[in-house]
Formats: sequence, structure tokens, C-alpha cells
Amino acid sequence: MRFSHRLLGVMLVFCMSPAARAEQAAPFTLGRFIPSDVWFYIHEVHNPERDFICAHWDKVIKAASECGVDVEIKRLLADSIDEDRREAFEAKWDRVIGALKAVPWVDDLGSREFAMGQRIALPMPEYIFLFRNDPAKTDEIANSLNALLETAASLTDSCNIVKKEVSGAHISSLCMGEVGSVVELLRYKDVVGFTVGKGVAAEVLALVQSKGNKGSILADATFQRAIGSVEPPEDFVQFFNIDAMFDQVEGCFDYAFERGGKDDEESRSIRKVIGKGLDHFNIVDYVVSTRQTSGLSERMTSIVKSSPEKLKKPFGRALSSGRPFERFDKFIPKNATGFMVSTTIDFSIVYNTILDFIRTEIPGDGAAVLAKWDGLQEQFGFNLDRDLFSWLGGEIISVTLPGMMGSQANNVFMIRTKNAKAAWESVSKRIDQLGQLESITVSPAPGVEAEGFVSVVHPMMMMMQVRPVLGMYEDWLVIGTKAQDVNLCLAVAKGDAPSIRKNERFMGEGLAPDGPVHSASFNDLSNMGQEMGMVFGMLGMAGGMMPDSPETRPARTAFMLMARLAPVAAQVDFFRSSASVGHFVGDGWTIEAVINYKPYVAPETEAGLASE
Repeated sequence: MRFSHRLLGVMLVFCMSPAARAEQAAPFTLGRFIPSDVWFYIHEVHNPERDFICAHWDKVIKAASECGVDVEIKRLLADSIDEDRREAFEAKWDRVIGALKAVPWVDDLGSREFAMGQRIALPMPEYIFLFRNDPAKTDEIANSLNALLETAASLTDSCNIVKKEVSGAHISSLCMGEVGSVVELLRYKDVVGFTVGKGVAAEVLALVQSKGNKGSILADATFQRAIGSVEPPEDFVQFFNIDAMFDQVEGCFDYAFERGGKDDEESRSIRKVIGKGLDHFNIVDYVVSTRQTSGLSERMTSIVKSSPEKLKKPFGRALSSGRPFERFDKFIPKNATGFMVSTTIDFSIVYNTILDFIRTEIPGDGAAVLAKWDGLQEQFGFNLDRDLFSWLGGEIISVTLPGMMGSQANNVFMIRTKNAKAAWESVSKRIDQLGQLESITVSPAPGVEAEGFVSVVHPMMMMMQVRPVLGMYEDWLVIGTKAQDVNLCLAVAKGDAPSIRKNERFMGEGLAPDGPVHSASFNDLSNMGQEMGMVFGMLGMAGGMMPDSPETRPARTAFMLMARLAPVAAQVDFFRSSASVGHFVGDGWTIEAVINYKPYVAPETEAGLASE
């Protein structure tokens, strides 16, 4: 477990008896230093079983450090600066890059444990990042981070560094003019951390030293209830306290209105509307996830907890009223390389709730606003509720099938409708409008073994050997890149072709539910690195074909940066597959997910195998 690998992962913990939970939680020590009122909390501890994943990411980081993208970014920024200021900019850039490279991000920072917390506040959000390190390396880590902080302060005359020692803890504060401390670096024994926000470091230090009145997130009643509902964590915990988030957002609005100094009827009315709007969206209590790693797989268990009262709200009903899939594999062919079935939301409820809110709550004449909206829809000949949301169901299916002879994948997308007849009438009307354009051809779909399907073709699609078809099957609106792909999915539904359950790889690596589900997915990620590398490379080629002029140079350089990143993306080739299954039960959702990895092969071993 290393900080850089967690960062890349973001970018690209106890349901036993109390005594057993305490024993399981022993490695998660840094949570004691995260205040209880954070709304977002993640915590990861070193697990030797994950060292091979770190080794995979090391290859990505090495490629990133050698790709020269920092040189291109420097050049891009320098070109946008006046020539008389360019030398000073380049000197500052070199100092910052040097300070960043001096920090042992990869191997040492957070080598034993990492925890993060966040609060929503004004004038800026507040963050806490804590790292428990090898004691023998902590001095080096702290010194390099101090140097980085001092480098940041040196970039402007309005910043300075203030250092102090409190009960054995060392704090370096980056102060900005009248604002005061903005970023603070904390060192206590083998723990190094930095905080964003005034006074946040003092709160953390009080918890480190068991002082102060505020408890830690581990003692928070909501967190304890959440963590007791999921599988015990092995190396990772993630917690979103949604109620706390909305409280903090409302607090920010209160703060803003108080600082505004107005207490008239209009201000109070606006604040009331904001409160009611936020209440509409507050339909989840918390989300908690834990992770267990075994062999070449990691498994995540998540709970999204709501309440009967919140699910009675319009948005709660929109989110929870989806129909489950009795057979997740009904339309999924055996040779599918990926699929997703999911209940989403009832868009009609959301849309009409928003209209009602504008009509009844917006200060002034909300009815006039809606009248203008209706006029605009009439002008374009498309009414969102009548022509879309009234028939659009809340369930979708997406299927990815292999292309011919290594070409791009083919896809079939399906949307369940509330009224199949109304849905096809609305869609047919839009298809007829498209058919009036000279560049688009609409005709009965050749080769589709179901009635009523049509083909909508553009010359560019034909060049790519794609002939999209769409039509209705039972209560599903079906859209496919090719007729044979639609035929195969429909054959599975009729029992004339095997489903994904007959796919040995899916059954071995995926999660195959036996009963009704509200979501399920599987994706073959074996070629993800190659595909990402190809996309980045093509973007780079597109940039190279752009004319090199002062006007186009920023865009041209930005595109060509992608070419630099292509070999980095190609190194992300160590995933095998991902899968998930979700159920809605009572007042919440339970989601299981798994990611399967390829074994790590050292570069020298790869070279030896390639030469044989």
C-alpha cells in the first residue's frame, strides 16, 4: 500500500461481535485522529497480499516519470507567458518540480497506513491527510514535505512559513497574508500529515494527544452503525456521511448569508428556497464500503443506507421504484465481453418535481418561467415529459460484443419503456425527422429477425462498417450497432442461444446472481491498457496534424500531450475483469463488486520470455 498507488487508483470496516471487531480494526489506527464531523472518510492499511498490485502501478509510475509530459506542460505554459517573464517562470517551475521529485511518494509515504477526511466549509473546504510510515524513513519524508511547503511559499511574497512545536508534535504552517494558515504540515512520531483549513491541524493534534472535546470518526454513532452493516475490512474503508454533508452545505449557505449582512424578506425567502431544494436531494443517510483482497482479486462490499421517510420523498421514489431484473442474463449472449443491467431513476418523477418546485417555491413568478419553458419546447417541437419521460422506464441494459477480426467492439443498448406503443410513436417521429436530412438514410432494417426495426445510416458510419438499427421488442427499446448483434441478444431472450451463464470466464471471475437483482455488470479489462494507449496515440496524431500557429498552438500542444501519455496508459494492462451485483432491500442498496488482476511479471522476466 503506497500513497501514489492510491492516488492513481482514485484517478483512472466489522459485522462481528464488538470484541472481534476491535481485533479486526487494530491496523486501522489513524482513524482515531480524524474528527467525527468529517462527511467523507477513507482509510487504507498495508496488506502484503496487495504488493503485486503496487508493483504493477510502479511500472505505470516509471513510465509516467520517463514520458516527458512535464516538459511539454512547461513548454505549453511558457508559450503563454510574455517573453520578459518567461525566465522567472521557468526558474519557479524547476524549483517546484525538484521539490516534488524529492518527496518519496512511491515507496515510503504512507507505507503502513493512510487516512483522509474532508469537511465542507467556507471560505474553503477542509481536508486532512495522514500517513503512518516506517519510523526509519519518517525524518526523510517530513524534511522533503517541509521543503516542498517552503518552495510553495517562496513562489509569492504574500506567503510565509511559521513553525512551532506543541507537546512533541512539529507543525509547519503555510500562511497567506491576512487569511493566515492555509496548509499545515504535521509531524508526530511516525505520523506525517497535512491539513487544509484554518485550525484543522490543531483539531487533529488534540485527537493525537487525546485532548479536546471532539471525538474521532471511529467513535461516531453513524459510522459505528454503518461499519457494523458490511463485511469486515481487510485493508480499506470508505465512508460517506451524506446527512453530515447536507448539514455542512446548509451551514455554508448560512455563513454566506450572515456575511452578506442582509436580513430582509427577500434574503430569507431565498435561503428558505435553498433549504427546501437541498431537502429534496437529501435521500440517503450514508454510504459505506470495505475491501478484502485474496489472491489476484479484490472484493468490495458497499451499503447505501436510506430510510422509509426519505424514500417517500419524490427523488427517493424516483431512485427506488425501479423494477428488478428477474433474470439478469435474459438478453446477454455467451460471447459478450461486457454487460451492464441497472435500474436507474424514474425521470418523469424527477422532472415533474423540478417543475412543481419552480412553480411553487421560486421567488417571483415561477409560473412565467414555466410558460417560457413550454414555449421553447413548442418552438422545437419536443416536449420532454410527453415525448420522452412519460414512456421512459428506469431500467437499462448495455451489452458489448466482440467486433469482427479484431475491429472495434459492437454494442446493443436497451431501455425498458412504460408504454411500448407510445415510446415507438415518439421515437418514430424523431426518426422521420432525421430521414429528412440529406446525409442520413432511414430504411427498414435488413437482417433483423424481429418486426418493425429500422436502420439509420450516415456515410461516416458506413465507412466505419456500422449500420445502427433500432426497434421495439416486448417493452424494450433496442438500439444496436449491427443487425446480427441485435439478433443474437433477442435469440438469447427466446432461449435459442446460450446466455452469459455459459461463459466459463464470467462464471469464474464474475458475480452471477441466482435471483432478482437491481444491477449487475461484467467487463473484460484484459486489453484496457492497449485500448487506452491507442486512443491517446490517435489524439496525439490529431494534434500533430493541426497547423502550428500562435492561435492553435495551445490546443495543438494539449493534444500532443496525449501522445506522450500513450505509453503510460499502455502500462495499465494488469486488470483482467470487473464485476458487480446490486440489490435494493427495504431502505437501502447492497452492492458487491470484484476486480480481478493479472499476476505481476517483472520487466526482466518479460524481456526473457519475449526473447525465447
